[in-house]
Amino acid sequence: MVRSMKKKRNNTIDILKFVFAICIVIHHICKKFHIPFFQRGLLAVDFYFIVSGYLFLKSIRKRRKNGTENVYQDNVSFIFQKLKTFYPYVLFGFIGCFLLRILVDRIQIHTILNSAFTLFLIHMEGLPIAGINNVIWYLSVMLMTMFILYPIVYKQEKKYVNYWCPIIILFGFGLYYQYFNNFNQIFDFKLVYNGFLRGFLEINLGILLCQLMDSFEKIDLTKIGKCILSAFEIGGYSFVVLMMNRTTTKLDLFIVVVLAISIFISFSKKTYLYEITDKIKQLNLEQFSLSLYCNHIVLVLVAEYISKKIAISPITIAIITFIAANIYAFLIWKIIQFFQKRGNLKKYFIKEVG
Repeated sequence: MVRSMKKKRNNTIDILKFVFAICIVIHHICKKFHIPFFQRGLLAVDFYFIVSGYLFLKSIRKRRKNGTENVYQDNVSFIFQKLKTFYPYVLFGFIGCFLLRILVDRIQIHTILNSAFTLFLIHMEGLPIAGINNVIWYLSVMLMTMFILYPIVYKQEKKYVNYWCPIIILFGFGLYYQYFNNFNQIFDFKLVYNGFLRGFLEINLGILLCQLMDSFEKIDLTKIGKCILSAFEIGGYSFVVLMMNRTTTKLDLFIVVVLAISIFISFSKKTYLYEITDKIKQLNLEQFSLSLYCNHIVLVLVAEYISKKIAISPITIAIITFIAANIYAFLIWKIIQFFQKRGNLKKYFIKEVG
């Protein structure tokens, strides 16, 4: 019997996940220590929303092929599968921030209790924000959006992706711009937090890109076409990263458009960048990037407390924090891997019947 080979991941996307995780870490460090660098690093989150939307539609199509008796039960199964992948990293990051806030800031009881909404990733539709590891807001938005959209897209994919999705994107971004004007704030509230609306729209944008790919992947490019596409891909990402170092907010929506085009090109697998990264051995950068994203804020808080006790230049403390955050994230990643390899942790808490 021939074993079915596991489909190789897109190394370009995995490398970019790491790059944009680094951008987020640098942004938070520079913001905390008032360093005028990467002030717009928060735009890196938009990469994750768009990619999540693209992969979301791919997942639904794959699960539909396997068939299901109850789409709503399958929806819950899908969400729990997502949680199984990233929640250990969320938990480590939350516990670290929670302990620091209790021991150092001596937070009040209402903050402690309200932090439960963050812990269970259900806070972004408008519930209280406790200020404990707020960086995981992206995961809250992603889960809630996918939970809402899963049965709709599963049962009415053609109608949704060809009709409703473009309408939601066009009118949604128009309303977003009129209400909020930029992506600076995440927790401004108008029916929902603007971070939720932003994520919802960008996940839909990713879904639309996946639909458009069905036609684009059938096109064969010449060497000139591949060169042009490769230049757009690299140039697009370079533009986005460069714009993170500017303070202007007037180009936020344009940056999202450039980012979406670049992501579309990366998923097409028709560029020289993909050919180069595809030759690299399978990387595990996705899990490390997730660990870095969820846990770096712990080291940022520790560095803030230390800087209040010791006279040290902002640049020096920023560099030390950046290195320490990566080491800490690496250790958390390895700890979680260790327990995951030991099997199903559920057996330690729940007795099996029979």
